[in-house]
Amino acid sequence: MSSMMFPAFSKVHDMARRLMCQNNMRSLYFALQAFAEDSGQQRLPESIHAARSTTLALRPQELMALSTDVDPKTNRSSWDGLGKLWRGGNAAIGDASTFYCPAHQSRHTLSEYQEHFEPTAKNAAGGRRLGKQPTKKVYGNYHYWEAWNRAVEARRTGTTRTTKANIFEKVVLTDGLRTRLDLNHRGGCNTLKNDGSVEWIGGTKYDLVTLQLPMAGELSNPVDQTRIFERIVSEFNDLSR
Repeated sequence: MSSMMFPAFSKVHDMARRLMCQNNMRSLYFALQAFAEDSGQQRLPESIHAARSTTLALRPQELMALSTDVDPKTNRSSWDGLGKLWRGGNAAIGDASTFYCPAHQSRHTLSEYQEHFEPTAKNAAGGRRLGKQPTKKVYGNYHYWEAWNRAVEARRTGTTRTTKANIFEKVVLTDGLRTRLDLNHRGGCNTLKNDGSVEWIGGTKYDLVTLQLPMAGELSNPVDQTRIFERIVSEFNDLSR
């Protein structure tokens, strides 16, 4: 009897964690919108890994990172991309677990980075306590494609104009796609779209997309990263209804 019931329990457990992951994505979406409002210029968080300047290489594989590479001069990293939602302002994410999918079973878990989210000081107004600068590169479990969308558009048009918060490409966030080890769920992926809705993408087409991901580690050639992830993002936009 237990052997018959176990698959059913497993499916229920997977579905529950998928729904919790979707709630995380919705929280991040609202935080992104609030961040844009707080900026006064409708700016969304930038990422050094998707810089609009052509003097810096695009590193789309690293858009799962919440902070920059460690500066060898200071031995510190800086919050970047989605990680900028962690520090100060009304847009800040107050619970670090929001950056982490409850279904994730491999590396880059909250427990690995918990110490870097510990508060150290109050802000200037004496309110919310601010997170310290991390001493290592911190990764979450979600890929921040909005920064990539804007960087590619800026380079294509030759402008660095401010993009308003509501001008998203179809896909804003996905589950982590840095490598195959960073996939959060079995058989599919949660995808946050520009209207704030979250869609589950799975099936054979999804499997074919994820087969393009590196097995482990960052690709050393940024040109290869750009080529592979341009195709992946395009296919995710096509898969999203």
